[in-house]
Order: sequence, then structure tokens, then C-alpha cells
Amino acid sequence: MSKIHYSDEQLKQNKKTLKESLDKSMAEQSEAVKNYDEKPLKIQLDRLPTDDRSDDELLEAVKTKLNAKYGTLVSDANRSNAKKINDMNELIKKAEADAQKRKAEESELYANAEKAVENDALKRGIARSSIANGAVAEIEKSKADAVSAVEKTKYAKQSELKEKIESLQSELEELMKNYDLQMAAEQEELYEKAKKERDSANEIALKYNNTITEKEVNYQDTEAAAAIQKEKEKVEEKYFIDRLNKITAYYRDFDDKSKALDDFLSDDGMREYLGKFYNTAYKMIYNM
Repeated sequence: MSKIHYSDEQLKQNKKTLKESLDKSMAEQSEAVKNYDEKPLKIQLDRLPTDDRSDDELLEAVKTKLNAKYGTLVSDANRSNAKKINDMNELIKKAEADAQKRKAEESELYANAEKAVENDALKRGIARSSIANGAVAEIEKSKADAVSAVEKTKYAKQSELKEKIESLQSELEELMKNYDLQMAAEQEELYEKAKKERDSANEIALKYNNTITEKEVNYQDTEAAAAIQKEKEKVEEKYFIDRLNKITAYYRDFDDKSKALDDFLSDDGMREYLGKFYNTAYKMIYNM
């Protein structure tokens, strides 16, 4: 197929039309790859948690902890004290029962002694004599002394036990007061410690989280960036090839190959239009 012979004027007009088409292609390319340049490459890194509890909430947490601790101590102390007092009361009851039993034994013993004296007096015929009466009176006095001794022993034992009970109750009351004082002091100490630990942890978390935010802002995912760049280049290549075809088609209409090559080489805009395909265009025009 023979070439169409264009005049210089016609070639100049064709060049103008070509440039308009190439500029339009460049504009379309710029718009097409804009989204690739603006694609965000974001990451979201883990942050340290912060303690958002208020001072009142920290105080309540401390109180809850101490109520559990001292509640157990108080319960154990009351249980131990109640057992000891119960044991003491059982001993008081036993002392009463032992005394009653002992008095019964003494009564029986002295009753038998009186009976023996009376029987002896009857045999001897002196039942109502002063001798017999004196012997009975002596037995009754010994009986009274024995019962009195039993009562004294019982009273001494029970008094000792009751004093121990009062002492246990006093010790328990004193222990409860000490627990109250210890709990109040420990509450203040733990409360201040909790506030310091919270504030210190939050300060550390804030500094760390700020560095994480900075890393996220400045993050560049090289793998994702490479993939996006590859997509962008594929789109650009389509436009470059389109412009390559238009440019080589334009120079194919030149009758003089050297003139076509000179025109191509003298046009600085061709490098921008063709990019990496500039040398390809040069070879194609050279070999026309």
C-alpha cells in the first residue's frame, strides 16, 4: 500500500492534532492513576489499655478488698471466742452438777452416820440423852461444813471461769478495735498506692499509645505499596502504548525517514509522552 504524501503544512497541522491527542491522553492518565497515589496504606496496632477508674471507684475497690479480708478475720475471731466461751459455760454447768452430786454424797454419808448414832443410842438406852443429842449435833455440823466446802469450791471454780469469760470478751472487743484501726490505716495506704499505680500505668500507656499513633500515621506497607505501584504502572503502560502508537503512526507519514527522526529527536515533549517507551519509539521510527 503506497504512502499518502503530506505537505509540510499538512504535517504541521497533523503534529498539532497529534499533540492535542497526546496532551489529552496525558490528562486522562493523570486522572486514572490519581486514585492509586491517594490509596491509604493503613495499619492498626494494638494499644495499651488505660485505667479509667475514678478516685471514688478505686476507693470502693480497696474497701471491697479489705471488707473481705477483715470480714474473714472478724468472723474467725468471733467463732473462736464463742467456742471458748461456750466451753467455759459448759465447765460452769459441770461445776454446778459436780457440786450437787458431791452435796448429795455428803448428805447421804452424814445421814448414814446419824442413823448409826441413833441406832447405837437406842441399843444403849440413851436415845434421848445429851450424849446422843450431842453426837447428832456434831454430825450435822460436820455435814454443814462439808456442804459449805463443796459450795465454796464450786463458787471458786465458777468465779474463775466467769472471769475468764469476761477476759475473753474484753480481748475480743480490743481485737475488734485493733482491726478497725488496722483496716483504716491499710485502707489509706492501699488507696494512695492504687492511685499512684493507676496514674503511673496511664502515663506509660499514653506515651506508648502516642508512639503507636505516630507509627500508624507514618506507616508504609512496602508489600502493599509495591502491589499498588504495579497496578498503577499497568494503567500507565496502557496510556504510554496508546501514545506510542499515535506517535509512530504520525512519523510513518513522513516521506523522509531522516527528517522524521530529526523531528522526533528535537521534540523534548516526546520523552514525557513516551516515558520508558521513548527508546522503543526511536527504534521504530529509525527502522521505518
